[in-house]
Parts: sequence; structure tokens; C-alpha cells
Amino acid sequence: MPARSSAPRIPELDGIRGLAILLVLYWHYLACPAALAERGTLGWFLHRVGLFTWSGVDLFFVLSGFLIGGILFDTRDERLYFQNFYLRRIFRILPLYALLTGAGILLLLLRPSWTAIVGELMPLPVYAVFLQNFWLAHHSWEVYLGVTWSLAVEEQFYFFFPFVVRVARKSRLPILLGGLALASAGIRTVLYLHFGRVWGTSAYTLAFCRADALMLGALGAWALKEPRVRAWLEGRSSVLPGAALVFGAATAAMLFEGWTISTLPMSTVGYTYLALFYLSLILLAVVSPSGRWASIMRLAPLRSLGRIAYGVYLLHEMVFDVCGYWLTGRTEQKQLSWSTAAAGLLVTLGLAQLSWRYFESKMIRIGHRLSAGALAAARPGPVEIA
Repeated sequence: MPARSSAPRIPELDGIRGLAILLVLYWHYLACPAALAERGTLGWFLHRVGLFTWSGVDLFFVLSGFLIGGILFDTRDERLYFQNFYLRRIFRILPLYALLTGAGILLLLLRPSWTAIVGELMPLPVYAVFLQNFWLAHHSWEVYLGVTWSLAVEEQFYFFFPFVVRVARKSRLPILLGGLALASAGIRTVLYLHFGRVWGTSAYTLAFCRADALMLGALGAWALKEPRVRAWLEGRSSVLPGAALVFGAATAAMLFEGWTISTLPMSTVGYTYLALFYLSLILLAVVSPSGRWASIMRLAPLRSLGRIAYGVYLLHEMVFDVCGYWLTGRTEQKQLSWSTAAAGLLVTLGLAQLSWRYFESKMIRIGHRLSAGALAAARPGPVEIA
């Protein structure tokens, strides 16, 4: 999800964020509704092409690790390191989340029949303390704001990672980040091999099983902040394209074999391959800004979509369900509907744009103003000698 720092804004990363939300939209608006389409039809083709678009969430994870890691590495020695970080995160994440959660809770308590359209409520404490990923690991996904499971993963990452960066020696950071990524993949693999396919959903949603993507993103941020490592990457123009090709080929092989969520290959090493593929794309966009990939990520439509991605992500599934009910009269969208997809997309983008312009951007400015004010107040003033 979006992050900000005092460092210059990298336009390519807005495009990366736009690409991530495009993948998520394709998955929920086209690939999933077309899952039952007859072989050889357009719907079947759209489903097959989009089998891996669910991994837009994985791209968000890697990008969050990259952005948040970069912010924390830059500010780890500041006096108000924790206060400033959490103030900015609170004002970025909580306002829209609290608004949508509160509105949904009120609606479903007053009009229980709407649960057939937007899903049932999870226990209220789950929403309050961001435990959706733990809840959904063992319960039905037909719930209100089920997409917030990934937000819960990131909130849990925000909870512990700043402490890791603060206390770790700077020279040990790459070893620590790599070790945490390996540990996450190892734990996920051992648990899946022990419990079998029943562990598939847990392997997908639990933070300690998905931390490899976040840690690899942070490791990428560390690499670009180390002058020697960055110079090495910039001096070897084939390294990052080669990495993208290798890990992209591994991803394509999994797609060809149908190894997707909850399968053995994906639930063991697959998520790590995906993270490495997406990390190589992020690094390629940043390290080679004059390259073709970076120029694509700087396209205005992608960057604009990336700017409103958080609102789009929170709204898109609920809006799709409501539009589908109004247009088709069905509470479950089990067949591809172009009218539902088009209406859902237009309404989602419109609401997200309004949210960004009149609400989210103002909340972000408040968070930055408060953190800047706290930092200024903490600086010692001039000493007067009587």
C-alpha cells in the first residue's frame, strides 16, 4: 500500500502500484466470474489468462516491504522514529478503513438481509485489531471486507518490523532480512507438508507464512541504499532483466501446470518465486529509469491508478457485489457479466478518486503535519547564557 517519506517520489513506483491493483481488479471482475465458462469461449480464455492475477496482492506485499523498508532505513536513527512512523501509517490506513468498516457494520446490523449481497460480518474484534487473515484462514470468505486480510498482514508487518530495523546492526540487516525471508518460506513449507492441502488457506493468509515477500521487498530497498550494491546493479545491465526472466519463467511454468493458491508447489516455494519475480520488476524500474519497463510504469494512467489504489482495493469487491445485485438480481456473481464488471469498475474508480481527493489526501497531510510538528518540538532550541 502507499507510503511516503522525505525522499524524492519515484514515479515508477506509482505505476507499479497501479499494475498491482489492475491485477487484483482483473482477478475479481473477470477471472473469478469466468471460472465456470465453457472451454473455448471468451470467458474461458479470460479465466486462463488471468489465473495468476490474484498475485497482485503479492506485488503489493513486495512493494510495501520495499517502500516501508526504505523509509525505516532512512529514519532509523531519528529521535522520534517510532512516533513519526506510526503517526503517518495511522493517518494513511485507518481513516478510510474505519469509515468503510463502521458503515458496513451499521448497515448489516440495521439491514441483515444485505449479508446476502456484501457478506456477513466477521466478529467485531477481528476488524478492530486487524486479525482478518487469522479468521479467514479457518472460516468462510463470504464476509464483509474480506479483502482486508492482506491489509491485516501488512499491519502486522508494521507492528514488528520497525523494531527489527531499530535494534539490528546496520551491517547485519541484509543477513537478517534474508534470514527472515527464508524462515517464512521454511515455516510455510513445513506446515503445509505436515497438514496437507487443509493448510493451503493458512499458507496464503497468515503473516508469518507471507513474510518472505515483505522481507524480500525490504532487502531490495537495502540494496539500493547501499552505494556499492546499487553501483554493481547499475553496472551490470543484464542482471535484473535476467532475474525477471528466470523467475518470470518459473511463474509461467506454475501457471501452465495450474499450480495456484493452496497447491503444494505454490504453498511451499511458489510464493517466494513470485516475490522474487516482482522484486526484480521493481528494482528494474528504479535502477534503469531510462529503460522500456520504467517508461511503461511512468504512464499517466498507471500512475493515476496507483495513486488511488488503496481506495480501489478496499472498495472494489463490495462495489462489484452491489452492482451485480442491482443489474442481475443475483447475490452471487458465478458467471461473467460485462455490465457488472463495467459498472463495478466505473463506480469503484469514481468513489476511489473522490475518496483520495476529498478525504485520504487530507488525512495524509494531517499525519505528516503532526509528525513534522512533533519532530520540530523535539529538537533542542538554542541555549541562552545568562
